[in-house]
This record gives sequence, structure tokens and C-alpha cells, in this order.
Amino acid sequence: MKLTWDITNKCNLRCKHCGAISLIKQDTPENKNWKKVIDYVNGFVDYITLLGGEPLLFPEIEELIEYAHSLGIKISVITNGQADKKILDAIMKYNIESILVSFEGLEETHDKVRGKGTWEKAMNTLNLLLDLNKNKMPKTKIGINIVANKLNRYEIIKFIETNKDKNIMFQVSSLCLKGNAETNKDMLEISTGEILDLFEEITAYHILNPNVKINILNNYPVLKNYLNKKFGTNYKVKGFTCDALTGSIYADPYGNISTCQNHGEIKINLDDNNKNDWNEDVSAFEPFFKLLHIKNTNNTCNICNYKDICIPCPYNANPKIPELCSESMARLNSLTLPLETKFILNKPYVIVESENRYEVFYPNLGLSTEYTIEGINILKAIEDFKSLKDISNDVSFPPEIVYEFLEQEKKSSKVIEFRA
Repeated sequence: MKLTWDITNKCNLRCKHCGAISLIKQDTPENKNWKKVIDYVNGFVDYITLLGGEPLLFPEIEELIEYAHSLGIKISVITNGQADKKILDAIMKYNIESILVSFEGLEETHDKVRGKGTWEKAMNTLNLLLDLNKNKMPKTKIGINIVANKLNRYEIIKFIETNKDKNIMFQVSSLCLKGNAETNKDMLEISTGEILDLFEEITAYHILNPNVKINILNNYPVLKNYLNKKFGTNYKVKGFTCDALTGSIYADPYGNISTCQNHGEIKINLDDNNKNDWNEDVSAFEPFFKLLHIKNTNNTCNICNYKDICIPCPYNANPKIPELCSESMARLNSLTLPLETKFILNKPYVIVESENRYEVFYPNLGLSTEYTIEGINILKAIEDFKSLKDISNDVSFPPEIVYEFLEQEKKSSKVIEFRA
């Protein structure tokens, strides 16, 4: 089981999309007995994710990590990247499973969301972590955490491309309208269609760059099935169930254990609890277990083919999820590719290759276009009259990507399509 732990609400930034600010209790002192939390979960929790606030501001962060490690509990950290070098040097001495540094995209966008100068500091932190990791065994997984929003929607791929040579992982999630994100909704909210468009672009990019480690934080089966059908990927399409209390629990900065960040109505306060026995205390959450198994009543879930194996958040913590599933379902239902449609290059044409540059001239059209090696391979495949299916097989790319490329070329008449 995993523990998600907001160990502090203290933070050195005031990000415009921060949802954690909605959990702050101004008049409640933070719990200082962090060891009691670890002792309580030891034995049934084997993985702790440290959040905040900013977890690296926690004054005893090094001692906490060392103690958890001594009990065989794995630790991961998500940070805003503004910590001092001294803290980074200290925590990297331990076998931390992963550290993700949060970015909002390119520098101008990042600083607009998180504050001037924060992008440069976060990038310095990322590079320092990579340096510290070079001679470390076992290695810590270093990566970047990105929340998609209106400001960074069209630069996430560029940001990944710019940093792909760092050999890190990229974690991409969609914005949840809570706290500051709700306050700044007009600035940050992204439509469901745009989210799905972005996930498609990331999937297409990942196919062309298979060595770049990218994780889209959405495991709903209808979305994975849609991406598989569209791009020929092999994402595992499996049942999804809210794992609160069965696979994860949550601890807040005040010494409370509850189901998750979204549901704190039922909680165990470790300062008030004399038994400190999870096997006995878990019975307090029986009302939540009952709610978890009530069938969803929203229309999207009721008509979904995966309704019998998918149990999303019973509190609908992110209302965008049913909308995203609905959009995925609509696109999946309309997804039919003309595999037998044939294409050919508009004649005459001249393909010129020199010093890793590929250019095609179309004299009759008065056009010349420079292509990537992938694009030129597709064009070479249609020098002869071929179907979309055959082109896809020749160049070893999914037909969805080939078709999207050819559709763009058709707009300027560089490629001619013949439908049966």
C-alpha cells in the first residue's frame, strides 16, 4: 500500500494553480511527531510519496527519509525545485525511489505561474540532482512533473523535446480546479477536447521517440483503448478502481490519516488515538467502503463499455474525468481509417537529399518543402500508387500517424488521394 503524505503546508511559492492551498487550516498547528505517522503505517505501507506545501522545507526531512529507509519503506518526492543545495546533497545520500521537479513548460510560462526566476532555479535543481545521481547506486529516478493548462498547452511537447537528452521521465497530468486553480480558472482552465488533443500529441510524439520516458497520468480504460485504436499503441486496457484504502491512504500535516486528499470527513487522528492499530481503526472507514461500491449515476459511466470494471472516484473529485471519458468514447466511435484509400505524389516532383537535409520540389505547384527523415520515407513510399495500409507497413508507422501527415500534404495538393 502507498501513503500520500502532505508533510507540511509551508511553501516558498504561491503558484497560480496550487490546489493544496485549499487544504490549509490556518488555526491548526502542524503535527511535529512525524515518526508516529511512520510507525503507525509500518507493516502495511511500503511506499510513501512526500508532498506539501513544499516537502523539502520540512525541517526534519533528512531524518524522516532515513527512518523510513531503515524500515524498508520506499520514498518518492515531488518538489518545486527551489530547495537549497545543502538539502539536495543531504537527501540524495539515501535510496530515494524518485524525485520529480515540477515545471510549467518553458521559462516565460513557468515564471508566470510560479513566480519570476523560479524556472531558472528549478532547472538548476534538476541539473544538480542529475549530477548527484551519476555515481549513486542504486539510482534515483529523476523526472519532471507537468500540469497541463491553458498557458502551457502548446509548448509541452517542445519542452519535452528540449529536455529529452537528460534521460529523465516526464509525468503529465491535467489541471484540477481546486484552490488557486479555481480562483484563476479563466487564466488556466483547459477544455476537455484540448486535453485529449494534447494526450494524442504526446502519444504520437512518444511513438516517434520511444526512448523518451513519458507517463500520462490517466488510467481510465476508454482513453487507453482510444489511443491504442488511433495510434496502434499497446497501452494496457484494464479495469480502473479508486484505490483509496485498498491501495493507498493519505496523511495530512496535522496528524490525521484518511482515505485521500479529497475525502477527509472520516479520519483517524494519531494524537487522539491510543490503539494505533490499523487493523482495528480501519473499521471507521466502513461508510466509505459502502459508497465506493455504489454504481455511478453519471451518464458517461452508464453507457461506457467498461462500466463493470471501472470504479472512478465516488466523490467525482475531478469533474473533468467523466467529460474526458465521454470525449474519448465519441472519438473512438467515429474512428474509421480509410486503409484501402490510395495515395501518390503530385507529379512532377524532385527529391533532393544533401547533408542530412531532405527537400522536395513541386515545379507545377511552385512549392518546395523540407522534411524530416520520417516524412521523406512516407513520401518515398508513395512514389508508387499505394494504399494507406501498404504505406504504413512500408515505413513501420501506425496508419493514424501516416494518414495525419498525408492529410496535411493534401491541403497544398502535394499529395493526391484516390478513394475507391
